[in-house]
Amino acid sequence: PDLCLILVPRHPERSSDVVSLIKGHGWAAPRRAQSALPDGPVFLADTVGELGTWYALTDVVFLGGSFKPIGGHNPFEPALTDSAVCSGTHVTNFQDTFDAMIAAGGVTYVHDAGSLCAQVTLWLTDKAALNSAKQAARDFCDGQTGALDEIATDLIHALELTDA
Repeated sequence: PDLCLILVPRHPERSSDVVSLIKGHGWAAPRRAQSALPDGPVFLADTVGELGTWYALTDVVFLGGSFKPIGGHNPFEPALTDSAVCSGTHVTNFQDTFDAMIAAGGVTYVHDAGSLCAQVTLWLTDKAALNSAKQAARDFCDGQTGALDEIATDLIHALELTDA
């Protein structure tokens, strides 16, 4: 009863539809776009530019857009904010990243609402499991920090932007 589900639609123009869904389940639907703050079982964070803030406020993130074949979302973002990350399996937009993160234990796949509920319950009731998932996500991200530098160096040389 003291948990708060923070819904962050990737497209804020969907806010009215999400409000209808929330209210259809009998809950109030306070909205960030109306200057509300989380206070109750559900909060709609329907503003642009604050996603990192919402990730940083939680220990557990489910990346939506992954139960249906619409591409999924970037798992680096929540992993970098010290969250345990779970996702559905439809992640074609980031498949290589997910494959590597799954192998490293940095993301957990869930297949439906039931397995999502079970995973979140595990993390909320087993501190060691939660901390292990968060650490695996952080370790994976930390291990990737040199990749961007390598790509930038390769591009600089390929484009002949340097004498080296």
